[in-house]
Amino acid sequence: MPAVPRRAALVVVVSAAFLALALGGRYAGEAYPRWLDALALTLVRDWFPVPRGPVRAVIGLFDPVPLAVLVAVLAGACLLLGRRRLAVLAVAGPVLTGLVTTVLKPVIDRTKNGDLAYPSGHMGAAVALTVVLAMLVVNIARLRGAAAVAVLVAPPVVVGACLGLAMTVTNYHYLTDAVGGFCVAVAVVVGLALLLDGRWTRRTAATRVDPVGNV
Repeated sequence: MPAVPRRAALVVVVSAAFLALALGGRYAGEAYPRWLDALALTLVRDWFPVPRGPVRAVIGLFDPVPLAVLVAVLAGACLLLGRRRLAVLAVAGPVLTGLVTTVLKPVIDRTKNGDLAYPSGHMGAAVALTVVLAMLVVNIARLRGAAAVAVLVAPPVVVGACLGLAMTVTNYHYLTDAVGGFCVAVAVVVGLALLLDGRWTRRTAATRVDPVGNV
């Protein structure tokens, strides 16, 4: 992540992971909405009386099959643009995010209508893709400083907010489930980006020392 200091990115990873685990611990073993979830449901339905069908269709974009198509398209775009690390991240980020949310659900054991709910896998998938897409834009446009930070932050926040509203207004998830999925995606994708960046940097340095390629 050359556009953002590694220390700042690491703080983001640790903070997002901590919040995801803290919320999970708070709602572990429960099967009912807390006051924040109930308040969010009431406010969203009052302020955003949207048709349920189109909203559920948007949520459905992040079901396994549509998600696989979106991942393939994003990874292919990264490869066509010569961004191999981002192509790897476009696949590994959403996949690992999905694995983490799947593993955490039975551990935390928060349920909604009998189904494991925390953290939201749909939110995790959407935000993971958006974070990679934002990184691709920053990389292509060679953004730095405040512009890079704005592009890296704004799209995931907007997508997360919109999907969170969609899942809340349809009562598909509790709001806090959506927040948990958002945090998991940020922690996983930014963490993977740091690992890939460090590995790539070490390989590049080794290649310069040994031009034969024995790395």
